[in-house]
Amino acid sequence: MTNNLRACPAIQIRLAGRTRFSDTTIIRRWFRRLAFGIGVLGLAACGKSGPDLKSQFAADIPNAWQVESFKIEAEDDVGTKVEPQRRYRFRAEVSPKADLYESLGTLDEHVILKRIARKGDDALVIGVASSVLRGEEWMSMFSHEQAPNFFAGKPADAHGAKHVIVGSSDYKRLVAAAEASLEKRAEQIGADESRWQTMIGEWNALNQKIQEENRQVMAALNDEQQRIHQEQTVLRNKANQENQAAGQELQAALREKGAEPKKELDARIAELDKDYRLKVAELQAQGKELQQAAAVQRKQLRDAYNTDISAARKRQSAADFTRYKASADETLRTELAGLEASFRERQAQLREQEAALSSQRRELMAQANTVYQEKISAIRQELDATHRSSRDGISGQLNEAIEALNAELQKKRQEQQSVFRANNEQLAAKRREIDNLGAQIQQSRREGAQQQRFLAELKAMEN
Repeated sequence: MTNNLRACPAIQIRLAGRTRFSDTTIIRRWFRRLAFGIGVLGLAACGKSGPDLKSQFAADIPNAWQVESFKIEAEDDVGTKVEPQRRYRFRAEVSPKADLYESLGTLDEHVILKRIARKGDDALVIGVASSVLRGEEWMSMFSHEQAPNFFAGKPADAHGAKHVIVGSSDYKRLVAAAEASLEKRAEQIGADESRWQTMIGEWNALNQKIQEENRQVMAALNDEQQRIHQEQTVLRNKANQENQAAGQELQAALREKGAEPKKELDARIAELDKDYRLKVAELQAQGKELQQAAAVQRKQLRDAYNTDISAARKRQSAADFTRYKASADETLRTELAGLEASFRERQAQLREQEAALSSQRRELMAQANTVYQEKISAIRQELDATHRSSRDGISGQLNEAIEALNAELQKKRQEQQSVFRANNEQLAAKRREIDNLGAQIQQSRREGAQQQRFLAELKAMEN
């Protein structure tokens, strides 16, 4: 929408007179405000409704800035009656409400400020705005195509109570004091470095002394450890020899007392083996007799069959003989099959008897061995109790002697560790003192270098 003031008869403007201005900036600002007021009155008189863009723009920029003039250069209605929406192209002039400063750094806890904008200095803002009607209120968003850096600086008080402005008398006094402080810092650093070198020499001498003392303590402890280990080895060898002798006595006693039960077991096993062998031989003989009888019966059946067939061939015709022979063959096969079945059944009975004899033999031998093991176990328990008592006595004496030697060695180690800890703590304390002083020197150097660079930058900026 284009503002046409001449088309509106409701506007009448009178200029009461002319005022002379010596400041050109003030004159331009006055005319801009006058033109802006005339535009607003024209819109109101013509009944045009829309957002208060100037107020919304003023609220959109930071509080440190104020609007000097605001002009809508073009307007476009891009919405509908249901969803009103407008776009504007605007031009505005803004100025800081107060002098704006940026921080250059800190010097002796004071912020050094450089003025980057004066109060009332005009700056141009060109951009576009989009407005949408939400309920009964227009909401606007602004996009700047050209604008000052609104966040480049802030009022002096916003930088804190302790600040100085470049070029002021307070600033000059602060810089002079900082330069004097740098000289004192350099002198102090030199004195601290001399003291630091002296402390390093003291630490090296102390370290050599402590290392020699630690070496002597370690050598003495190693000698003591070797002596104690040798004594413990002698004690263990002696205990092993005594235990071996006791074990040999145990085995001899076990052999002596176990000879009679072993003799009884051997006699019982020999008796069982003899009885088993005789009975198995009898069963094997019966098996052979059974095979011979079966062979005789087979021969008898075949001989009878052959005799019968030979006689039948002589007395019968060929056809009758064929019939007769077929019947005789079936009879022979039936008799032989019965004979074989009876033979296999009898063989199975003999194998079952032999298996029963073997199982009985194993059971009887197991019983004999169980009786033997029970007797041997009783003998072993009796002897083991005696041997265990002897072994426990040997082990107890050995453990007491070993523990006494270990306690003596542990005491020596604790004494050595106590010496080491005391020496290390002494060295560490001296080292911490050196490191703290060194860190203090480095920190002082860094702070001095930073302050010197900052002062050089300030002087270069002044020049």
